[in-house]
Amino acid sequence: MDIYEYLSSKSIIISDERFKGNVEVSISEQIQLISDAHKRLLAGKEAIIPRIQSVIGKDFEAYKVDIKKNKNYISKITNNKGTSYIEDYLIDEGTSIIKNAEETLSLLDLEIYFSIIKRSMKRYEICLGRVDESNLKRDKNEIIYISSSRYIAYDLLESDCYSYIKKIKRRKRNYNINNIINEFANKSALDDDSVKYLRILSIYPNESMKVLNKCRNGKVDITNEDIVNKLKNAKECDDIKLL
Repeated sequence: MDIYEYLSSKSIIISDERFKGNVEVSISEQIQLISDAHKRLLAGKEAIIPRIQSVIGKDFEAYKVDIKKNKNYISKITNNKGTSYIEDYLIDEGTSIIKNAEETLSLLDLEIYFSIIKRSMKRYEICLGRVDESNLKRDKNEIIYISSSRYIAYDLLESDCYSYIKKIKRRKRNYNINNIINEFANKSALDDDSVKYLRILSIYPNESMKVLNKCRNGKVDITNEDIVNKLKNAKECDDIKLL
């Protein structure tokens, strides 16, 4: 059984195209849809399906690597910088962002984290990867449609919720992220450990670190004033709190 057949057996269809955002779908309804999709994928607890990779724990490890690399990057700029105020701004902001990222990850109880991983592996949990309104929908016949199979992987159920939260924060509106986490945990029958884990991820400066990653990888010209706007916009997204 391949991934298409498996999903079809769960009344989940891959459409291979993005959907137009449905303004009538509330965040609460989308959270319910994500949870319902997970429940269908959990039903039966089949063994490993061909073509689905496991990415369990990769996000957390990637964050740690990014912190280390960006710290070295900022240190290199500091030691070799000229007199550009843009470089000064990048050094100051970058140092602050990295400190915030380190402090956020330090809040994670590794015992809790490993217990979540153990649960996920035991249940063969599958995530869709992209679960916002333009990538996941349901019709009146209760058929669930996803825009692509590319991001489907064995992962923590929490990862899909976190993916949706990151998407929501990019909209730069004051959504109650804490309520979203609680609602997802409740509908997915997840415990307080999952809530704690998601709360920590949700305050990680993800957008700001992404900008630093692009600077480090030469994808952004750090001598151009546009970097100031990029960091400010990223900070606006990251500063949306749990409420």
